[in-house]
Amino acid sequence: MTPDFSKGLVPAVVQDADTGKVLMLAYMDEDSWTKTRETGRAWFHSRTRGLWEKGSTSGNTMDVVETLIDCDADTVLLRVKPAGPACHTGAESCFFLFAGQAINRSALLAFSVGMNIAMVVFNVALGAVALYGMARTLSWRRVRAAQAKEAA
Repeated sequence: MTPDFSKGLVPAVVQDADTGKVLMLAYMDEDSWTKTRETGRAWFHSRTRGLWEKGSTSGNTMDVVETLIDCDADTVLLRVKPAGPACHTGAESCFFLFAGQAINRSALLAFSVGMNIAMVVFNVALGAVALYGMARTLSWRRVRAAQAKEAA
C-alpha cells in the first residue's frame, strides 16, 4: 500500500522506534516516499528545498525501521532510529515548546546556532583525539620494532 498523493503532500509523523517519542513532523511527496522506501532513510519534501534527506548536512540521519500508513492513506508514520537530534535547534525532538509559552525567537536562534557550533567543535575535537591516538600507536610500533631489531 502507498499513501494517497492525489491531493499533494502528505504529513509524515516521525517517531523514535525505541522510545516512542514523536521527533518531528514533515511532508512527503511521491519522490520522497520512493526514496525513503528504496534507501531505508528518511526523505521528505520541502517547498523551499525540494527533495531532501533528513540529516544530509548535519549528519543526524534517520534509519527507517517501520513505515505505517493511516486508515485514510493520507498520513505516514515513520518509526526511526535517529543518528542524532531531530530538531535543527539541537533538541532531541522538535516538540519541546508548550502551548501558550512565550517564545523568544532570537534566543531560540542563538541556541540553535550555539548548538551547531558546539557540534562542530565536538566533532573537530573528536577527530583530533582519534588522530592523536593513531599517531601514538604508530610511534609505539616504531619503538617496539626498533627494540626488536636491536634484540635480534
